Amino acid sequence: MLVDAGYLFGAAGTLLGGSPDRVALQTDYSGLVGALIAEAQEQAGMPVLRLLWYDGAFSSQPTPEHRTLRVLPDVKVRLGELVKRGGRVQQKGVDSYLQRDLTALSRNHAVADVVLLGGDEDLRRALEEAQDHGVRVHLWGVEAAAPEYNQSQSLIAEADRRWVIPLAAGLIRSASGSARTSYPLIAKDFLANLAWAGTPSASSGRSTCRHFAITWRSTATQTCLSLTSLPPGALLGTGFAIRGQCRRRAH
Repeated sequence: MLVDAGYLFGAAGTLLGGSPDRVALQTDYSGLVGALIAEAQEQAGMPVLRLLWYDGAFSSQPTPEHRTLRVLPDVKVRLGELVKRGGRVQQKGVDSYLQRDLTALSRNHAVADVVLLGGDEDLRRALEEAQDHGVRVHLWGVEAAAPEYNQSQSLIAEADRRWVIPLAAGLIRSASGSARTSYPLIAKDFLANLAWAGTPSASSGRSTCRHFAITWRSTATQTCLSLTSLPPGALLGTGFAIRGQCRRRAH
């Protein structure tokens, strides 16, 4: 799994606080990494070899956050440089690290599937080369703050599969405590995974969805929502229902 931290935090900051500045975010790194790996394993149907975390740092020196990440199990941190140009801070060398690892892993047949969490157009060539070596590429993105894409559309078009991460406020959230951080977002849209035993009627559908919405809102800060609270006959699709409970995930 390859994670472009600049993209992840930029998109998350824009969604949660209206600014791509990660300083305005608070992140549970251990919980975030665990959730990402768990979701990747579920989607790919196999264990994750490791999570590679790509980020920039001044003089390529790790920050306290990077030191926290690099000692987590199955995590490697790759650091490019942060440089100031024209009053702006830019990353240098991060994409080249990611491209190199993606092509090397696929060329050496070290992986069958790769999860790529990023959005830069510059990653498209490496993605295509990985596919040429028989690797399935899962492109993950962060929920956009506006109707526009926050990923390159050509990158989206070339990926084998795409999934958009709904941010769970407990893992990445705005440090300001604004109301926008209160989203009780659950991975995989509820309605897309909802089915009824037998033939549903319009009234039963509205009743189930209304019941779920009310319960969801009242339990937004809880970790799980018991399926037993749903009306009889409501079944959740795979990936949402697990051993009789639905899980909130950050993935």
